[in-house]
Parts: sequence; C-alpha cells; structure tokens
Amino acid sequence: IHLYIAGGFWFQNKYYTKISACRKLYETWTSSEINLKSIKDQIINMRGTFALIIDTPEFVFASVDKIRSYPIFYTQKNSEIYVSNSALSLQTECGLFKKNEMSLLEFEMAGYVTGKETLFKNLFQLQAGEFILFQKQNSKLEICRYYRYWSDTLDERKEEVLLEELHQVILRTFSQMIETLEGRPVWIPLSGGFDSRLVLSMLLELKYDNITTFTYGIPGLWEVKRAKMIANHLNVNWHY
Repeated sequence: IHLYIAGGFWFQNKYYTKISACRKLYETWTSSEINLKSIKDQIINMRGTFALIIDTPEFVFASVDKIRSYPIFYTQKNSEIYVSNSALSLQTECGLFKKNEMSLLEFEMAGYVTGKETLFKNLFQLQAGEFILFQKQNSKLEICRYYRYWSDTLDERKEEVLLEELHQVILRTFSQMIETLEGRPVWIPLSGGFDSRLVLSMLLELKYDNITTFTYGIPGLWEVKRAKMIANHLNVNWHY
C-alpha cells in the first residue's frame, strides 16, 4: 500500500501530517469496507489543507480538501488510472497533449477553466471538496463531491450572539493554524484593509511573535501609509 499526502488535516481534534497522517489514513481506510459512503463519512470530518492519494491492490483513492489547497490531476487509460499532483507528469506519461478546444476558448474568455476539465483532452482535475475512487477489479471510476458550501437558511439569533460565535470560530481557526506552524516565520502582506489586519491581530493576540509584515505599491499610496502606521502601533517588523 502506497500513501502520499501534501499538507495535513485535523481529525477528532488532533492534527496529522507527514508520517502521522499516513498512519492515520492507513488505519482509517484499510480496516473496513471501502465505498463512496464510508469514505464520505470519514473525509467530511477532516479539516485542514491537504491532498492525498492511496494506492492499494484493490483500489486507488485520491482527494483534495474543501478549497483544493493542493491540486490533483487524473486520467483513465484503458483499464488503468493515473493520478498525480503534476499535470505535466501525466501528460508525459500518457501522451495527453491534444488540446481541448472548448476549454481553451473558455480560458481565453474567462481566464480559467471551470469544472473538472483542463486545457488538454482526457486530463482532468479534482475540484474543491471532491474525491475519486477507482476499483481495480472492474476498472470502475467514481467521482464524489463530499462537500459543497451552500447556505440557504437565515439565523434569527441576536447580533451579539452571532458575533460571539464568530469570534470563537476565528479563535479556534487561528489556534489550529499556529499549532501547524510549529514556530516557523510568518510573513504577512499587510495592506490598509481589514483582512490582513485581522490575521496580524489574531496572531499577536495568541502570542505568536515570529512575524514580519511587508507592503508593496506605488510610493505615497494610502495603503502603504496605513500599513506602516498599523505595524508601528502593533510594534511588529515592517518592510516596504
């Protein structure tokens, strides 16, 4: 059994990456019957930024996280499936150089290709929140979307209750991110807006101090002035 992973994931409040992630995957998906439902029930509870491939004598399974932090490409040729994080490797291995004219037109008009298609015929990509399962015995390929962001309900609770819940979500998110950083340096492109300011403020609130900020743009731009002011106020390193 071969297991490959990029990134890491949270499962039942524990973080797995590298060897620990491979061991967890092995434990999870080789000890029971594998089908779309059993995989979906497990992977929906995996949070984090990851891509993974599992190759066993019975099946090949590949998945990306809910925002496709790392790409995975695949193609089916005769009775075999080829999966890789490198589109170029698959093209070279399988000779997939025939252009997909419709996708090329879409790319020229929109700047990107939608869905599972790529610029080349028979070279496909996993979309955010998707996995594939290929059964080797019958060469059956199944594609499953295990997550789709879709909100169709209104929350009638009071604003202060919702704000407190949002704050707790943000605290949990940044606390988990800090745990995965393992002390590594963080470089924040600091603008005058709220997004980068939130990232910086939360890291400081949670006592993470290996931080450097930087700003780029036209000299005299209001965002540069605002970023410098924020960095000075929070006493963090800043570069223009």
